[in-house]
Amino acid sequence: MQDAPIYWKDPEKSSFQVQVTQCKEENGHYEVYIDRPVVRAEGGGQAGDRGVLRTDDTVIEFTDTVNRHGKTVLLCSHPVEEGHNLVLEVDMRWRTGMMRNHSAEHLFVRMMKSLRQNARLGYIWIDGERGIVDVHADSLSLSEILDGESMVNDSIEQAIAMKWSLVPPDELTEEVRARDGVAAKHEHIRVVSFDELDSSACSGTHVANTGDIGFFKIADFRRLDDGVRVEFLTDGHAKQAVREVYNVALAKKHEHSFEMEQLGAIVDKSRGLDDQLNLLLDTVEELLIEAVNWEEVGDIKFHARYLAGFDIGRLRKLVKQIPFKGESVALFFVPSDKPSLILTTNELDMEARDLVADIVEDLGGRGGGSRDVYTGGFSESGKAEELYRRIVERVKHRLEGR
Repeated sequence: MQDAPIYWKDPEKSSFQVQVTQCKEENGHYEVYIDRPVVRAEGGGQAGDRGVLRTDDTVIEFTDTVNRHGKTVLLCSHPVEEGHNLVLEVDMRWRTGMMRNHSAEHLFVRMMKSLRQNARLGYIWIDGERGIVDVHADSLSLSEILDGESMVNDSIEQAIAMKWSLVPPDELTEEVRARDGVAAKHEHIRVVSFDELDSSACSGTHVANTGDIGFFKIADFRRLDDGVRVEFLTDGHAKQAVREVYNVALAKKHEHSFEMEQLGAIVDKSRGLDDQLNLLLDTVEELLIEAVNWEEVGDIKFHARYLAGFDIGRLRKLVKQIPFKGESVALFFVPSDKPSLILTTNELDMEARDLVADIVEDLGGRGGGSRDVYTGGFSESGKAEELYRRIVERVKHRLEGR
């Protein structure tokens, strides 16, 4: 126990006297070696501590802590003279975030194993803002993942104390979760326990009791071949995410008059409307291709369309199917939050970008393309119809002057 790191025994201690034993430049930063392992290095799927080094007149930030052959090394943006005695101050917001996220990961994995006995822990990454964990189990459903979330929050409400101990590898029991090969690497294994709920072999930092996690929220997930990758948040980050999403829904509720319990049905209906819109746009494409209304501008055939509901990908598909004949120009404009256009030419003695690029730039947009096709866009919608009208007028004026 005497050899246990301070961040195990007293994770809330934040200030230490240290001496710099070595400093060297590596890959655009400085590796500053210190004489005491008072901060935790990155490893085991957990980010390293952050903080600052202070002298009487200097503050030097370190953005990560790593282990170099058993030595504690701080990654700094500026060099520190070897032999100097400094005050190291831990970024406790970052460390506390890791403590919450790491403890929550223990609980979540345990809950998933209680729901699926064959569930296995895979990739893991924990830092001061969020956690990511892979849970391997066939056909794991979103309902099961959210059940696990609820069970973690139930455990948070119980404020279960965290305890840890060092045990010889041969004393590890089946109840202790441990990665393959851990027992063979160390003379003693640290076992972190939350009462009877969970016991894991772990060298990371943790909260004193589950209540300190505050709140646990699944932020996202994606399917793997044999399980899921889950991203989660705790405490303030979780509350902020929930608040932001709820406030968006609340604002839309008063714009479109629906009840919060109808939100799921509204999203489902929106997806159905998207499908119907795509079918309608497919029909519009067919009609446009079959009946292009060419206008004579000087000696050039010209066609322009204002296509609400389209996107740039659909425009590119449409342009490839337009039946051009002789010298001709087609311009398609899509109004949206960021309006876009495609201008394409056929058998013209000038490149598409020479015909329209300066017009687009003069109106606040930008773009580029090949000889026959120019694609442009605008960062703000403004008055889309007026923007379209001005582009068409100026392109036609240029064609008339050829």
